[in-house]
Amino acid sequence: MAGIAEVSSNIPNENKPMEWPGVLSRFQLVNLAARRSKQLLRGAEPRIPPNQLKRRHTSIAIEELKRGLIQFRPLTAEVADVVT
Repeated sequence: MAGIAEVSSNIPNENKPMEWPGVLSRFQLVNLAARRSKQLLRGAEPRIPPNQLKRRHTSIAIEELKRGLIQFRPLTAEVADVVT
């Protein structure tokens, strides 16, 4: 059929997302970045050198996660019920 492109899974995808150490999904990334951003807002020391003119708490948190500088572990079901 004219006008329909066939997609093959054998073609390498250059738009593949970067590997984030320990992050399993975008949802988890957003949650972790939000929690770290709140820590930075409350006075926690950043683990990368901040540039006050360009870096905000959220971008610092995302960069720290990208570099694997933030240690985290999944909550158990019992702890998650208490936290929420």
